[in-house]
Amino acid sequence: MFTCPSCNREINSQTNDCFCGADLTILQTLGSVADAWFNKAIESLHENQTGRALEWIAACCSARPDDINALFVLAKIWIKLNCIHEARNVFERIKRLEPDHSEIANFEVFFEKCDQNQSIK
Repeated sequence: MFTCPSCNREINSQTNDCFCGADLTILQTLGSVADAWFNKAIESLHENQTGRALEWIAACCSARPDDINALFVLAKIWIKLNCIHEARNVFERIKRLEPDHSEIANFEVFFEKCDQNQSIK
């Protein structure tokens, strides 16, 4: 899903033209590129190249800032890199976008444990 830059109408389908007549070809191309970046991030994670995965998923999230799946991968990469503050920021964005997502509770438990560990130190 994306928004037509001319009329701000939400577009759900794989069309190259909006109802207002705007050419949406570039947005479709960007979506395909973002998919490729997401896939490269997952491949990099499987190859234990966390830094490279971060670069790919950050690019994907820049192209599609409301992509919940990409945001979850980004949060998990930040956690893997022990960058808890960054992970928490991404998680808060996820909660705003999709507060009823099934993984929210798991992340909340994780961050509570992080807070408890910080208070012990």
